[in-house]
Amino acid sequence: MKLKNRETVIHGAHFLRLCIDKAGHELKWKPLLDSSDAINLTLNWYKSWHKGDNDLQRLSLKQIHDYANRSREKLYNEIS
Repeated sequence: MKLKNRETVIHGAHFLRLCIDKAGHELKWKPLLDSSDAINLTLNWYKSWHKGDNDLQRLSLKQIHDYANRSREKLYNEIS
């Protein structure tokens, strides 16, 4: 996959200022996935897309299903 304009991507990333501190502080929220897991899910999706996988909806739904199961397991462990 090629990026059309590297400067635009870097410039756009500057404005995103992604940070979970406020959600953690005000909502007591914690991410379910660490950075490595989130990146791997994204990479797996893009690898499938790049290979020409015609059923990306199936992959997306599987990833959502797996995430939901992981969330339920975490919640169950926290209340047990």
